[in-house]
Formats: sequence, C-alpha cells, structure tokens
Amino acid sequence: MNKKNKNVTSEMDIKGLIIIVCVLVVIAVVAYLLTVGAQKLGWFDEGYYKPEVPEAVISYDNINAGTIFNRKDKEYYVLIADFSDKESVYVNSLGSLYKEKEDSLPLYFVDTGDNINSSIVGSESKNAQDIKGLKVNGHTLIKISNGKNVKFVTGDENIKKELGL
Repeated sequence: MNKKNKNVTSEMDIKGLIIIVCVLVVIAVVAYLLTVGAQKLGWFDEGYYKPEVPEAVISYDNINAGTIFNRKDKEYYVLIADFSDKESVYVNSLGSLYKEKEDSLPLYFVDTGDNINSSIVGSESKNAQDIKGLKVNGHTLIKISNGKNVKFVTGDENIKKELGL
C-alpha cells in the first residue's frame, strides 16, 4: 500500500511539473509574439515617439444649437454659420471684433458645419421662439433676451450693422 501511494504521489508531481512547464512555454510564446508584433509596428525603432494626444480645450463661446435659448445670461447674441466654410471668415471676424468691444453683450457661436447642429439648417431661414421651429440658411445673428428671440438678422452686412461695427 505504501508503494502504491508513493507511485500515485510521484505521478501527480510529474503531471504538475508538466502542466507548469506547458504554462511557462505558452507564456514565453505569447511574449515572443507580442515582441515581434511591437517590432513590426516600429515601437522599438530609433526616433519612434508615442503619439501625443492634444490637451482637451473647452470653449464656452462655441455652443450647440440646442442651447441657443437657455444660456444663463439675461441678454446675449448667437452667431450661426458654417465656420468651416471659407465664406464664413468675414462673419467670424465680425464676431471676434464685437467681442473686443468694451460694452458688448455675450456672443455665442453655433457652427452649422458640425453634425450636431444640422437640425437647425433649412432651405429657408425661419424665425422662432424655440429650437424646434428655428431654421437658418446662411449667416444668422439672433439676439436673445430673457430666453426669448427678440431679433433675427440674416446677411453679413445686416449682422455688421446690428453689432455696431
């Protein structure tokens, strides 16, 4: 009986040793494959630099269309345009010049080139008191007072005149 227990114990030890060796071999193969993959990606090449993620910038002047009528300011302007379009450079500079004025109201920008704001773009401009009915076609300036649309201006020259520039 004693010999049988020794054989069983020694067989279990051998099985345990084989399992440990197999696990170590699998770990070594995985580490090798990861190293080869990293080398093919160029991670070990001289001059490789980890790509830098730019720091997040929060702009309080650029807003989404859904927040046009509910800003915390009592009175403010909202300039709406596709600012990625070259034709919007002029109206964007008007907004920047207005913000530099000493007695200016807050001015917010809504970029219709951003997909999130596409819901307010229409074939014709349509003045409204809420975001559901508002539609713009081109450069538009809205003056909001106490959450209400009090002035709706379209066209660059009209916007310039309204901003007092």
